[in-house]
Amino acid sequence: TPGRRFGYARGRVVGGSSAVNACLALRGIPSDYDEWREFGLEEWSWTDVLPVFRSIENDIDVSNEYHGQGGSIEVRRHQLQNLTPGQAAFYSACLDLGFPETVDHNNPESTGVGTGPWNIDENGRRISTAMAYLERARGRKNLKILGDYLVDKLVIKNGRAVGVEILGPEGRVRIDGRRISVCAGAIGTPAILMRSGIGDPVELKRHGITPIVDRRGVGCNLIDHARVGVGWRGMPDFVRKDSPYLEVLLRYTSTASTHLNDMQMMLFQMLPEPSLSIRTQLMKPLSRGRLYLNGSDPLTQPDIRLDLITDPEDMRRIIDGLQLVARFVTNPRIAQIGATELILDDSSDMDAMTFARQVQDIDWTTDYVKRSVRHYVHPVGTARMGRLDDPDAVVDHHGRLIGLLGLRVADASIMPTIPSANTNLSCIMIGERIVQWMRREEN
Repeated sequence: TPGRRFGYARGRVVGGSSAVNACLALRGIPSDYDEWREFGLEEWSWTDVLPVFRSIENDIDVSNEYHGQGGSIEVRRHQLQNLTPGQAAFYSACLDLGFPETVDHNNPESTGVGTGPWNIDENGRRISTAMAYLERARGRKNLKILGDYLVDKLVIKNGRAVGVEILGPEGRVRIDGRRISVCAGAIGTPAILMRSGIGDPVELKRHGITPIVDRRGVGCNLIDHARVGVGWRGMPDFVRKDSPYLEVLLRYTSTASTHLNDMQMMLFQMLPEPSLSIRTQLMKPLSRGRLYLNGSDPLTQPDIRLDLITDPEDMRRIIDGLQLVARFVTNPRIAQIGATELILDDSSDMDAMTFARQVQDIDWTTDYVKRSVRHYVHPVGTARMGRLDDPDAVVDHHGRLIGLLGLRVADASIMPTIPSANTNLSCIMIGERIVQWMRREEN
């Protein structure tokens, strides 16, 4: 619904959003990366990125040509025999509804239900990028980590980025560098670029910013996964303080879709009030949003316009997903755990059978989606890669800003399209891939 407003959480912490996400270590499927070649990105195909994904991980459970054991990110899966009652019921319901089992969601040909791969250690503690990469590098003489600082803008001289201006406890500080890499994510990066004079000149002038580099694609092409579903409150017998947030993942293809695994479904276990929720998630959306500045002050949050489910095909698929949710909430496996009285995403109450009837009414379901759909906090695309002659591209295939020397971007903002997966591993892969080119140039 136009005008709906809600929060958009980001990881303002060392390690970024990898320190606050759900720890699901998914890659997506080969076509997610092969389609990037349509943007002139020949070195980002599945065959190019698979070795990088393998180098990132230390997969505890699966050892084959698709997985690595020597990387910084431990990946492990919950065991079926140890699932909580709610997760076990969801798993069994998936089998009842005819979905195949998979033991490895990161196998490029896998689909169906299985325990998800998580970037956690043997004690269930998350492994953020800060833990995996920065912790062992803290002692290096050429590394200085500054916490609680906010990047305002780049310092640009004679067509080259030569430094950054940051705000911290002692006020504004300038740091110069021979090479500048921006890794502030799909929300922070375009805001930094625009405050620096890089973007659509008309938009920049609106905020009193002098245009330096005309890249009209900055802030455009904002993409996020969309989700909607229902929940149950008062489930103390099934959700405890030591219960994992998630254990089981269903990946499936929506009716009449041309993209494999364009949907996800999961049962979430939440606190402080013990509750469960089941969500259908659109993983290959066609809808596009845009990020705008709200002014030149870095302390002012940007205007994030997601425009979720504005494409008719997205609406069709998310409705198809809600109708599948209805089959789950009326499944005997789910009913056996006492999950019959629903709390809908718009905060209204409804019993499961009534909901199952309601979602067959397309008008009612369309209205429910418009009132209730939320983001998945996986923003990408706002400084996308592309060919040098592409007027909407912001960086080239190696992450170098088009029209400015000395600056690279290495985060989710450079993705031209969104993978059909939670984006954490893809972001790490992008960082590793771009570092490969930086090393080659340095040598």
